[in-house]
Amino acid sequence: MTAQRNAAFEIIQRMPRERITRLVGKLTEASVPAFIERAAVSLYSKAYDVDLTGCVVPSRWGSFDAFFTRSLAAGARPLDGDEQTFVSPCDGRVEVSRTVTPEGTWRVKGSDLRLTDLLGSPADAERFVGGEGVVIYLSPRDYHRVHVPCAAALTRVVSLAGELYPVNEMGLTHVPHLFSVNRRVVFHLDATASGFGHVALVMVAALVVGRITASAIDAADVPLGEQRFSSPELYARGDELGIFHLGSTVVMFTEKGAVTGFDNLSGGQKVLMGEAIATRRVVPT
Repeated sequence: MTAQRNAAFEIIQRMPRERITRLVGKLTEASVPAFIERAAVSLYSKAYDVDLTGCVVPSRWGSFDAFFTRSLAAGARPLDGDEQTFVSPCDGRVEVSRTVTPEGTWRVKGSDLRLTDLLGSPADAERFVGGEGVVIYLSPRDYHRVHVPCAAALTRVVSLAGELYPVNEMGLTHVPHLFSVNRRVVFHLDATASGFGHVALVMVAALVVGRITASAIDAADVPLGEQRFSSPELYARGDELGIFHLGSTVVMFTEKGAVTGFDNLSGGQKVLMGEAIATRRVVPT
């Protein structure tokens, strides 16, 4: 690291990240008087230019967390294309779109990220060597529910312990191997029936984002460890998979040769859940 990067990392390292995250979590989940709720939501919406078009907006949210994890109204986000279209799992900004090297590494902001470290398993990492990967950053203004990009069966959920570094530009620039050291939840999707092979979708936690919930797991937070499903959970394209309680990042990988189109994505590009980001690669017969 350069001296500047060292100094910035030292400042981030000294932050009481877990205490800050727990405190913010309690505040956002607390029930407050209606006038305070209205003021907080109004200030936040103006500060971050939040667009509630297409969202379900109740007369009262009940907590700031309920506002932040708001759902979409039925039909608000039609899915692009057909079953051969691979759609964005979330709203956000594309940070990186790149092929995994033969060595199982993936370059992010000038450093090589090992898939074994990110996914927590050499066998899982091996599956995606030569495949495509994308990072989508969810900003404070975005819709924060995550959906499946194609029809698939959820076979495993692996929740990995880790740090709570910020995943914004500061964290990406100054924290080495950020995504593989932060707390994260890996969803393993078997999409062979729809022609997309296997997909790994990683929800990465961050500073003030200590809680991730999953539609297939009845818990207020995905517990650490691996959960296998004897009868895999079946998801249609666009079905809800998980929720970030405050914002963070999605990292997603497909197998080698499964899709085409990721190379058309560019850094800084805005995407919406349901927007086409790739298509199934058809192998000539």
